Amino acid sequence: YTGSNTGDTETYDGTSYTEVNNLSTGRRLLAGSTNSPQSTATAFGGYVSAASNLTEEFDGTNWTAGGTMSGGRYKLGGAGTQTAALAFGGIPAPGGSSQTATEEYDGSSWTSGGSLLTAANQNAGNGTQTAALSYGGTPNVTTTVGYDGTSWSTRPSLGTGRGYLKGCGTSISALATGGNNPSYSVGTEEFTGETSTLNVENITDS
Repeated sequence: YTGSNTGDTETYDGTSYTEVNNLSTGRRLLAGSTNSPQSTATAFGGYVSAASNLTEEFDGTNWTAGGTMSGGRYKLGGAGTQTAALAFGGIPAPGGSSQTATEEYDGSSWTSGGSLLTAANQNAGNGTQTAALSYGGTPNVTTTVGYDGTSWSTRPSLGTGRGYLKGCGTSISALATGGNNPSYSVGTEEFTGETSTLNVENITDS
């Protein structure tokens, strides 16, 4: 929880970044809705002068206040969209223990979801509210779990354990990038989940 708070926000057009209006409340070690379009992002949690429960919603230019989480936490994972976000893991206070708590956001309020199988912090996440991944964390965690909208279950582990990493993609096609193990020089890993194919055949009487 050391370092400086910032509200800086920049948008990306595929070539360059442009400075836009800042978060209303500067903070660090927060999470966001990783699968939102750029014009409908959501930021939640983080550390201000204590663990924060604040949510802010972005419209492509400005941030406005959203519903607050049930409790403040930072170093948490996030996934989903602005109207269907997911927050999981994290720490409620400096020196506190990692959490298993999951909360679901509907665009106005947060409600409790299924708990992580193992408490986590500094973990990454991606996917949607009903098909999300959480992976990595401190200290050098390889654990990966998936969320189906109700509960978490195990997935194949990272090849290299790490915390402070970032993720993107879907629950069946994801990237884990960077992180600390023990230096900030950990590479990128690709995740490919299970998919199912429906085979349809015509059956006739002979």
